[in-house]
Amino acid sequence: MGKIATNPVFRGCSQTEKDKINQEIQGIEIEDLYRKIPTQEFGDKEFLRDLYTFRRYFTLFQETYLLAKKTEEQANMRNSIYIGTPGYEELRGNILDCYEFDLQNYIMLDRYREDVEIYRLFAAFILRSVCSGDYSSTIGILETKNIRVAELEKFDIYIILKYLKRKNLETILSENCRGYIEIIKTLMFHGSK
Repeated sequence: MGKIATNPVFRGCSQTEKDKINQEIQGIEIEDLYRKIPTQEFGDKEFLRDLYTFRRYFTLFQETYLLAKKTEEQANMRNSIYIGTPGYEELRGNILDCYEFDLQNYIMLDRYREDVEIYRLFAAFILRSVCSGDYSSTIGILETKNIRVAELEKFDIYIILKYLKRKNLETILSENCRGYIEIIKTLMFHGSK
């Protein structure tokens, strides 16, 4: 809020008020404020520490990267038997949880590199997976196929369009897609149809 109020474009404060706000901003010690927050139980404020240190987003970035690589490997590998949750489902679930967490807690982090890169990583790998196409073959009675995103959901499209740079989107599509991309038409996203 202080940065907005001290922005030269903002006309709601005089220069004297902006200078005073700037001084107050310089005096804010986040760690000191954190220690002074009253708690009922141990761990009550860990959530806040995760936010102001970006620990949550660094951890999520690492998890996203590992799941994205798993998604890519599964899309490019033929399996005859697969037991478990496909990488793309775990990846989509984690990113949806992250997005919902930010949204529900009014956290506007989509201007920070750490947060944006998580969404960009998801967008790139989910696109590569859907573009990989079906690889299936039958040898005798054994059928093999790859595990990939069959169709994009509205959430996927939202993240792709919001966070992926146009140049990167064009590159991914031109290098990976050889046809149409299926899109789920009936899935609801935040109350829209």
